[in-house]
Amino acid sequence: MTADDDLEHSRRAFEEKVRAAPRARPPAPGGKGSPGALLTMGIAGSAALGVVVALLGGGLLFVPAAIPLVTVLLVLGARRFAAR
Repeated sequence: MTADDDLEHSRRAFEEKVRAAPRARPPAPGGKGSPGALLTMGIAGSAALGVVVALLGGGLLFVPAAIPLVTVLLVLGARRFAAR
């Protein structure tokens, strides 16, 4: 067996391992990362921050309090756009 044969054998073995590797699957509906779970967490996060902001006097502080909900909506939008 020459060095080229050994290299080719090693290359084939690596390719077989890569092809046999498990593929990532999207989350199951209703599971972690589902739209319902994300929206619930976004609303809960914004509500919790909103209460703190209201106790601090409100105003423009409500803008950063909306960040969790906005982030969730952007993630859901990106998922829907990517599914096209």
